[in-house]
Amino acid sequence: MGYRVLVAVNNPIARFLLEVFTNPPLKGELQAALAALGGTHIGNQRIEILLRDLYTTTCAQCELTVEAQAFIWERGAQSPSGRIYRCTNCGDHGEKLASQRDAQKSADFTAQSPTSNLHLARALERVAPLNDPDRVYAKEAIESYLPRTVYALFTLVNKLDTIPVQQRKLASALILSAFDQCNTLWAYPTARERPRVLSVPSRFREQNVWYALEEAIDTWPNQEALSSHTGFPLHKWPELPPADSGICIFEGRIKDLADQLERKSTEPIEIKAVLTNLPRPNQAYWTLSALWSGWLWGGAAAAPFKSVLRRRRYDWAWHSTALGANFTHLLRVVSKSTPFLGLMPEVEPGFLSAALIAAEIVGLDLEGIALRENQKLAQIHWICGNDNYSREVNKKSPEQIMEIITRSSLSYIRKRGEPVSYLQLHANALTELAQSHLMKMEPEYSVSEAFSHIHKTIVNSFSRVGYFRRYGSSKKNIETGRWFLEDSNSTGFDYPDGESLVDRVEKLVVNYLIKNDTCSFDELERSLCEELCGPLIPERDMVRVCLESYGEISARNSSEWCLRDQDKPQSRQEDLLKMRALINELGARIGYQVSNLNNLQTSQRISSIQPVYWSDESGKHLYVFFVIASAILGNIVYSDLVSTPYSPALRKMIVIPGGRAGLVHFKIEHDPRLAEAVGSGWEFVKFRHLRRLSDTKRLNRENITEQLLLDRLANTDPQMQFW
Repeated sequence: MGYRVLVAVNNPIARFLLEVFTNPPLKGELQAALAALGGTHIGNQRIEILLRDLYTTTCAQCELTVEAQAFIWERGAQSPSGRIYRCTNCGDHGEKLASQRDAQKSADFTAQSPTSNLHLARALERVAPLNDPDRVYAKEAIESYLPRTVYALFTLVNKLDTIPVQQRKLASALILSAFDQCNTLWAYPTARERPRVLSVPSRFREQNVWYALEEAIDTWPNQEALSSHTGFPLHKWPELPPADSGICIFEGRIKDLADQLERKSTEPIEIKAVLTNLPRPNQAYWTLSALWSGWLWGGAAAAPFKSVLRRRRYDWAWHSTALGANFTHLLRVVSKSTPFLGLMPEVEPGFLSAALIAAEIVGLDLEGIALRENQKLAQIHWICGNDNYSREVNKKSPEQIMEIITRSSLSYIRKRGEPVSYLQLHANALTELAQSHLMKMEPEYSVSEAFSHIHKTIVNSFSRVGYFRRYGSSKKNIETGRWFLEDSNSTGFDYPDGESLVDRVEKLVVNYLIKNDTCSFDELERSLCEELCGPLIPERDMVRVCLESYGEISARNSSEWCLRDQDKPQSRQEDLLKMRALINELGARIGYQVSNLNNLQTSQRISSIQPVYWSDESGKHLYVFFVIASAILGNIVYSDLVSTPYSPALRKMIVIPGGRAGLVHFKIEHDPRLAEAVGSGWEFVKFRHLRRLSDTKRLNRENITEQLLLDRLANTDPQMQFW
């Protein structure tokens, strides 16, 4: 976009990632770097052959020697319990029990064996020399690798300096991927996205190091995959990029960068905006980054970041203090009213609290927050440079704060019109406190103490009796289930007729498709996010299911959508008239009295809350039908529209277009309150099924209920009828 970007990166591994991503190689260059590395020798043997031989096993089917992709270990075991391979001779593949030969090969690489001792010692020496106080912590980190893996990895590292300089960086990138994939922290089968602590799972993979190198070729960015990005100018501080754009890397902490910016007088730097991906505490990544830095580039490269080896626990209070310190240094060098966008991946309540509390206390003003829970992503907009310390200390009692949080939370639920998650409630509470400047504590409170106090107050606010109802919750975990109003009838809604957020998304999608002949998904999503901003940002899957319910891929452009012909307003109005006529015709055919026939005039627009009743000879209602063209159900299932005389056996039917079934199913799964209401006896009938029934000759009172319910919501096509 033409901006110059200045970034402070203290982690050598993060710097290296940035350097490679900024100027991605050709895929062929990665392949050539691996070939150069594998072509080096130890004695007369090529490194590739030596490493592959470390992981050979015997095929359980044909008994020929094959190369294992990985071995499976149980925590604390002395040998692997399983192996994964694919035999090119007989085709046998998958996970098999480990053999005695596999146990013997792994035993050759115990920590005490001469084969691995030298490599283990070198792995330790590269990070923390003999008299280094961090040596004991480095040794603990190295225990995240099996001895055979350390031998294979350092066989590669020892050969890095022997390959051409132009290939060394890319070979280091491939080895870095092997460092990541070949430790013992990855559970088998994979139970989590990535390790966060240095804790060996009960069952893990010992990855074939050479396989990991080959797979890494496809995981690193390359110019073929990023056809629109061939690189940006990259400079290291104090050299600045040219005026038209580029990236400048400061190798150090933001505190050190702020110190230098304050001292720099030759060329003042005007910071126009701040953009950051807020770091989430990750002991495994940070500790291993120190280890990997030393392995690849020596102890001097790891030294500025090596302090992370000592820390074993990162709680949210500590993280709030760390973020607050960085925010404080940032405020030293930015002008008043500088915009600040913080991206928060893997968002959760504690992470949000740490960031928003720290920011508010040190002087960042919160403009707004957008949250997408399914993507575990939050976007936070602050304004920098305001003098927070001129604000008065919050004098409100915890009880008063709880009352403010409760009122704000009830209002938030009413705006959404549907049960919400704890994360959404928590984010709303933090937003209310930050924008009302109710987080600043007495001067003697540290940031971590303020975090603990405010976070506890928020949690206690949601434990108050008489305000909230929870669906699918656990009493032991406040973060489970969905939250709604205890008494929705008395508190009212900001939107009428029980209309939920997903109902509003549905309406906006339809209106957008009506107004635009074609649109891309991104264009539609952008329009919705402008309409439903901040706390009402819809999830992407919510937008997509609404779009798929009404739209179809354009015949002119496969990347664009358009409104289906049958969902155009005039077509659907005609369908509503026809469906009501069919319901009346079917009821009369099997001898029921049909009421509300006066609503069938073709000139009259049909309302979804005008039910059709089938009654017996005594006038008792046995069936009621609501015919709708949308998937908006609240004005039916939450309202007292089923008139008397009432029968406990009354069958309540909602008649919908078949294209709406997926959206209705999504809403029921998404909203436990709606699911509860629908579960009280409501059934769904599709337009297409009514048409089929109208052609069926053998309908009667005994089989009509069974026939009406043949085409369930999840069915793509009901069973064919043979009579």
